[in-house]
Amino acid sequence: MAYGHQIRALLETVAITADPITTVRAFVAAWEDHLIAHEFRAGCTIVAVANEAAFGSTVAAAASQAFDGWVSVLATCLQREGISRERAERLGSMIVSAVEGAVILSRVRGTTGPLKDVGYELETILAGVLHR
Repeated sequence: MAYGHQIRALLETVAITADPITTVRAFVAAWEDHLIAHEFRAGCTIVAVANEAAFGSTVAAAASQAFDGWVSVLATCLQREGISRERAERLGSMIVSAVEGAVILSRVRGTTGPLKDVGYELETILAGVLHR
């Protein structure tokens, strides 16, 4: 799951100094860049593998671990802003789920519109949560 490590490294690099909104913005932008660079022919390899993996298999566990790593980075970033651990983990999971779904929609539609929409809404939600 090399791509999972790349995304986690990107998130960690941004999240170490940035606020959650900036981190989410970078996450969405990275996916937009990926889709455009691959002319919408390549989405998230982890999703592709996870969709084909049997529940409980080593492959499914590796996919889960990759997604969990992304959630963890986002949750840590949110906790630094005063969000409780439990809520930060839920928000991190929501962010990853929303962005991954938007990647799929963007890919099949051939436009980054769904990613832009999800990014905007996630920023709005986070601004409310962070009282900004």
